[in-house]
Amino acid sequence: MMGNFKRSIEDVKHTLALEPRHFGALARLGVTYEALGDKASALKAFRAGLDINPHMKAINEKAKQIAQEI
Repeated sequence: MMGNFKRSIEDVKHTLALEPRHFGALARLGVTYEALGDKASALKAFRAGLDINPHMKAINEKAKQIAQEI
């Protein structure tokens, strides 16, 4: 699904509707929003994922980076 960000977001949201605590899906949502340049939505998704699993080091670093940028 590379490059098809809208479809990726739809797929992740479907996954989250089935399993709202899927921290991997929340991380993927953040990465997708970041690729689209929507840093606020990316940060929101990263933080939601970190609320569930605070041990995602790469996502924690991304969240810190984006928080400083916006």
